[in-house]
Amino acid sequence: YYRLHVQNYGWLGYAKNGSIAGTTGGGISAEAIEIKLVAKVDSFNSGGIAYLDAARMTKQIRLQHNMQYSLKQVHSAGCCETAYAIGLTIVDPANAIKYKPHNYWRNGQTHYDSGRVGKYILYDSNAVYNNLVNGKPTMVEFEHDNSVHWVIVIGVRAGAMIDNLQYSDFIIIDPQDGYEKYLIDAYRFSAHKGSLHMKLFY
Repeated sequence: YYRLHVQNYGWLGYAKNGSIAGTTGGGISAEAIEIKLVAKVDSFNSGGIAYLDAARMTKQIRLQHNMQYSLKQVHSAGCCETAYAIGLTIVDPANAIKYKPHNYWRNGQTHYDSGRVGKYILYDSNAVYNNLVNGKPTMVEFEHDNSVHWVIVIGVRAGAMIDNLQYSDFIIIDPQDGYEKYLIDAYRFSAHKGSLHMKLFY
């Protein structure tokens, strides 16, 4: 078994018996190698992915919002309406000043502008990524305890694996506090139950 320590990523997992270790395609330096001889009868933990193809890694994307109202939800509008208004300022910056979260909360329901977001569907990380590549954010919702919370995805970190995108790869604005963070760090995300859902902006 052998593994490489590579620039910006540290130690990768172990490869074995002639399989590829390290990285290709991105000019990422190999900085050290470690080799272990293991008897065939012994078990061995390879410690994760041994090889990264830079052509399948994301470049950083961070969409610019133009919100001129609070990024933090307030008493007149909750997380869903705030996330939605932030998204509108991204896809329609020329009219950003008119997008205020409380405009989309009436009679206990969120009211969306016709044609601005798609239907409520099951979370799909590749669809979120493709939306970002096309300059569009995505609203993501998850259940926690007896409630739900919405955030808006505005970016992806550099170096994430396109074929294996994780919650920790996506940059969000969390209306709970109005801060930018990773999806995995969203309010009550660690307590989320069941599947995530999303709405893609057109």
